[in-house]
Amino acid sequence: MPPVRLMVGPVGEYVPTTNLYQAGEVTGPRSGRVGASVTALPDGRVVLIGGASLKTGLVDPTGRWATPSALGDLLDTVEIFDPSRGSFEALSLDATNAQTLYYPRAFHAAVYLPRHRWIAVVGGYEQAGPGAPIQESYHIEVFDPESKQFLDRSLVGDLGFPRVHAAAVALDYGDL
Repeated sequence: MPPVRLMVGPVGEYVPTTNLYQAGEVTGPRSGRVGASVTALPDGRVVLIGGASLKTGLVDPTGRWATPSALGDLLDTVEIFDPSRGSFEALSLDATNAQTLYYPRAFHAAVYLPRHRWIAVVGGYEQAGPGAPIQESYHIEVFDPESKQFLDRSLVGDLGFPRVHAAAVALDYGDL
């Protein structure tokens, strides 16, 4: 088994990671980001969804960057870390592909749903596209780690109210 490389950074700080690419092999996330979700799967893989870049030149260790005014464009990308290989798999960059978020987002909640083996991505800040205004989100999207695609948005409902910096937890309701 190859050695495992981990990306570790202080909670609440922006950590640029582009220097983790080596000889064309992805050994770290595609880009530095803040506000992404990180969800562990039962098989040991870890799914990194969304996030945002910071505005050019912004360095603020106080955490004030966690507001829309400090954020650059939001990301719609998904990357999967496989500890058995010690590397990240970057999924599609094509915004029309089912491997990307329909609503680019950051500071959202993500929770693994064990019954269906999916990840629900809930709320956060969203952006209609590069350069568009950033707003609070009431949308839910569901990612299937096995097919590496998001479910059709028409199959998923929305939140009653937008939520940012929220938490999510999967509850077991028996046969419901």
